[in-house]
Amino acid sequence: MKGKIRGFVLFGIVALTAAIAAGAADAADKVLYVGTQNDYPPFTFLDKNDELDGFDIAFVKELDKRLDGYVIEILPLGWDNSFVGLETGRIQMVVDQVAVNPVREETYLFTRPYFTAQSSIIVKKGRTDIKTMDDLQGKAVEAFAGDSYSLIAEDYNASHGPAEQIKIQYAGSNISTAENLLAVAAGKVDAVINDPVMSHAVIKEQGLELDVIPSPVQSDPIAVALSKNAAGQEIKALIDPIIEEMLTDGTLKALSEKWTESDYVPQR
Repeated sequence: MKGKIRGFVLFGIVALTAAIAAGAADAADKVLYVGTQNDYPPFTFLDKNDELDGFDIAFVKELDKRLDGYVIEILPLGWDNSFVGLETGRIQMVVDQVAVNPVREETYLFTRPYFTAQSSIIVKKGRTDIKTMDDLQGKAVEAFAGDSYSLIAEDYNASHGPAEQIKIQYAGSNISTAENLLAVAAGKVDAVINDPVMSHAVIKEQGLELDVIPSPVQSDPIAVALSKNAAGQEIKALIDPIIEEMLTDGTLKALSEKWTESDYVPQR
């Protein structure tokens, strides 16, 4: 029987395993577990009541309403643990502004895109010497290993000579996105590359003295990440038509405008 979407504030794989074991006791539930993070506004974050909220959360809740015969449970495991859970079969999906790129497609299966994300350079307020990727040559840029923004800097370095390299400094997995931006505001690094929508939200919330460079350096399709196996193919076959329906009936456009104040719906 289809039930209301459920969310857990669980932060470790041990807790995740326990949750799945409990859910498995009732096979009729047909539970699908979704991994995400809880500190990436306005996409997925904890509201004032410590409940998950944001664009990605609203998207998953809408999937849950339309996916007959299944219950979706959202587990805020963090970025790294979500993919560990997906690779080990402990969860079935990752919904966390996951950009589709050739590197990830080697490991994961993706649904059709439900959002289009941009990537922008963020610098200390008033700084005028950094406007483009070329301006980052010789500059310190903090990044999270394995995310789509670090790949932009890594790809840039791979296509440029030794004297034209960006100095990438990898942040620890325990560092939040807000702390990543704080490093720029504090002058610890010259810049970061990140989502402009999220960055504007954090800058406003925390009053950070930062500028988001207006011209994005890259745009990427955002999709649900699945296991690259038969189970993932089955889930993709269920979800792709629902995403198409949400694009057609304007649901995704309305959610995008609500949470980002703009229309980032992918072109059909």
